[in-house]
Amino acid sequence: MAISYAVKYIRRASPSVAWIQSFADERCGRLGVVYQASNFFYLGSHVATFYFLDGDYYHRLLLTAHPNGRGRILRENAGRALKLTYRQYRYILFLKQSWRKRLRLKVQLYPKPEA
Repeated sequence: MAISYAVKYIRRASPSVAWIQSFADERCGRLGVVYQASNFFYLGSHVATFYFLDGDYYHRLLLTAHPNGRGRILRENAGRALKLTYRQYRYILFLKQSWRKRLRLKVQLYPKPEA
């Protein structure tokens, strides 16, 4: 329901938005089943670096972005953080169907858990 409400809000509040992109990652072990159930297109995956520090996960981008807050916490404690890699699954939902023809990535079959 949260995705449905968010999509409806985005359509109303920002009618110029043509698509929504989101990522699911292996940390949760669910492969983005919520996006699959919401009819997002699956566009493949890539490996991303995360840091685990004091019970929280931080994306690698926080080492160079966000000078305050979470970015600062990670930079100040990077030596203590455990570096991990996880696969991230990319999903996209077109709010304007005419924009689908602009998609340059190949739509793929949804990933499924290995038996």
